[in-house]
Amino acid sequence: DAMLPPMFGCCAQRDDCMEGEQLYGEGEFEVCIDKDSGIQLGLELDLLDGVAAVIMAVKPGAIQHYNEAVAACSQIKAGDRIVSVNGTRGDSKMLVDRMKRERRLELSVCSPSEYHICIDRGDAPLGVELNYLHNGSSLLVTDICPGPLEKWNAAHPDQLVQKLDRIIEVNGIRGAPKQL
Repeated sequence: DAMLPPMFGCCAQRDDCMEGEQLYGEGEFEVCIDKDSGIQLGLELDLLDGVAAVIMAVKPGAIQHYNEAVAACSQIKAGDRIVSVNGTRGDSKMLVDRMKRERRLELSVCSPSEYHICIDRGDAPLGVELNYLHNGSSLLVTDICPGPLEKWNAAHPDQLVQKLDRIIEVNGIRGAPKQL
């Protein structure tokens, strides 16, 4: 029994929102950061999909200071995706360039939704092409090919596995891509 892990796609309401707290839109929220001269943002980023900056870790810096000042629901956390920086969208390298160059940052951050699927692939290839960073914590879906996953998608349109989704767990194991 081969089990394909939880996937996540953007965006969803966060489960750490307390009653009365609400995120902007469908899981996307806006954050304004003013970086002091010489202060780093304090983010470890995964730019593998070329579209957004996936946060792998929050380290000491401007984002950590921001997180300390806001409700848990509005904090920037590992797994979140920065999808826009000062109006720029769609190119992860441009997002990073703006975050490095500009002092005032208006970030659109998207919280992932996680869901589980179970696929018995038998002896057949799963039907998915993947990519990953050696120091990352997920597998990036780069293409869906003929196979059990394509059949899963046809039978479960409410839980589609799509290009740019991330696999974060396989058979109960989370961690480095080589473990998945």
